[in-house]
Amino acid sequence: MSSSTNISTEIAGAADASVARDFDLATKLIVIYGVAGAILIGTLMVIVVAGGEPSVLMWVRSTILLAMMPFLSMFAVRAEQGRTSSLQRLRLLTTVLPVVIIGVDLIPGVCPTWYAAMQAVSALALAPIGFLTRRPEIRDAFPDQS
Repeated sequence: MSSSTNISTEIAGAADASVARDFDLATKLIVIYGVAGAILIGTLMVIVVAGGEPSVLMWVRSTILLAMMPFLSMFAVRAEQGRTSSLQRLRLLTTVLPVVIIGVDLIPGVCPTWYAAMQAVSALALAPIGFLTRRPEIRDAFPDQS
């Protein structure tokens, strides 16, 4: 009896470690998303200093997307602590944001190619989180999901 309990404990421990690694990776990807956003805003500042005129859309969009980073980080931390609502928000945002970011970038004439490429880098940093948060280990760790 004792050996089966130890095996169950080992399996649960391995699952917990896997979940912890998934959230650790998600946090790192969110940091990459934020760094890419900050670099983009820095690039827009350099363009202004050099005499260029980035569009209002580029400024507003870059600022809003960068402002999402603290919320994504908060959702990841709270989800790792076991909050189902935070996990659901993290899943939703990391699934929808990359699609919206790249979708808007594909509209002809909305933004320059270099800008679209930098936005795509940030979007591609978020996309894996949507998959990570749907792994079986994560689902098992949050049994109260609807």
